[in-house]
Formats: sequence, structure tokens, C-alpha cells
Amino acid sequence: MNVVDWSIYELVKELDDLEKAESVRSRLIERGKKAVPALAHFLHERPGNLRPRSLAAEALRIIGGQDAFDALVKGLEAFAWVEDPVLALEEEAVKNRIAAELKYFGQGAAWPLLKALGEKRLIAAGGFCLGFMVFSWE
Repeated sequence: MNVVDWSIYELVKELDDLEKAESVRSRLIERGKKAVPALAHFLHERPGNLRPRSLAAEALRIIGGQDAFDALVKGLEAFAWVEDPVLALEEEAVKNRIAAELKYFGQGAAWPLLKALGEKRLIAAGGFCLGFMVFSWE
């Protein structure tokens, strides 16, 4: 039985404090795979919030593993309809950051990235996929 460490969820909320966000990211990375569920929840919980969610995506990539990969893919695929144009651009920037972090998982990330390019017209995803194809042909 998995026991939820609520202190990690509380720590993740501190990513919103931009003065402490970098050190919080480092502390979350130190917690390793135990931090993945809380980071995933934070990444998926609300649209916008560019810097804190970008740090969550980066932490997931550094922690690595299948659960972190799945959380990033879910964040990339999640539909977030936002009427506010500024918030919509911020959400697109978060998706681009998630795509940037997924590229570190190698060719296994190619399908989710291609899907994001096709369904969401996420240009960064297409660029990373092109990189996979170029490197695989060399």
C-alpha cells in the first residue's frame, strides 16, 4: 500500500513563490520518485502559471522514470480551454516546455510529440520530432 506524503504536496505548492522556486525544485528532485505524483498534480491542476509549472516539468524530467514520462505526456495532451488570450499564450508556453522536457526521454517521446504537433499545432513538438528523425538517420 502506498502512503501519500502530504509534505511533498505542500512543498510543491511553494513553486508558486518565485523567490524560492529554484531551491524548491531542487528539494523536490532530491525526493526522487516520491515527488512525481505531487509534481504531476501541480503540472495538470490549472492553466497558465508558466514559471512554476515549467519548473515542475523540468523536475519530472530530471527525476525520470515511466511515471514521470507519463505525467509529462498527460500534461502535453491535457486540453485547457482558456478564453483569456494572455493566459492562453501562457498555457501554450507551458506545453512547449513540456515538449522540451519530453525530448530528453528519447525516441519513445516521438509519438506523443507528433500527436501534439498534429492535434494542438504545437510547433516545438514538431521541431523535437524532426531532431529525432535527423539523428536516427545518421
